[in-house]
Amino acid sequence: MNSVKKIKEWLNTFTPFNEQEQVDCQRIRQFLEEEANLLLRDNVKMHFTASAWVLNPSKNKVLMLYHNIYQSWSWSGGHADGEGDLLSVAMKEVKEESGLVSLKPLSDSPISIEILGVQPHYKKQKYVSAHLHLNYTFLLHNTKEEKLKICPEENSKVGWLSPDEAVRSSTEAWMKPIYKKLNQKMRTDEPKKPANLHFSSIEKANQKNKKN
Repeated sequence: MNSVKKIKEWLNTFTPFNEQEQVDCQRIRQFLEEEANLLLRDNVKMHFTASAWVLNPSKNKVLMLYHNIYQSWSWSGGHADGEGDLLSVAMKEVKEESGLVSLKPLSDSPISIEILGVQPHYKKQKYVSAHLHLNYTFLLHNTKEEKLKICPEENSKVGWLSPDEAVRSSTEAWMKPIYKKLNQKMRTDEPKKPANLHFSSIEKANQKNKKN
């Protein structure tokens, strides 16, 4: 799928969780009208990316990778590179970056949308200017125990962290609110079980979208 049709459909059915998502969704709608080649890195100002918040088989920990460029623990994700099905992009990136293959989407729609600023950096000895990532995040479940593997080109460590540890481990100040938001969306209301996650609202929204 090399068009933004699905991206627009997801955007139109997405319900913002907070002010950040409300503002960023409005800006993405504007960019879709004004900008060309948003699926490709050829647009050096901004382009679409996909990320994954991956849960372990017990659904009490999340997958985090120690990113080579940013020198921080972070989620898995990558560029669309021409692919409009960002869910498939997110799943592909998880497989490449962690070695996990038994992955199941807990929703066919993104659970989070954000615009992320990328600082200037070098990748493969080539300078990359500051730009924006128009990011869709998907909730995935690793359905069985599998050995984690690093991807030397992208990361040096891969591990399962508790939701709170995932936030604390990040040294990217601008990412901490995003990880906190994801945890807030999934946390149970039961105070005695803070590590447990629930998916009822996400699954209900997913079923509603399928009916529509």
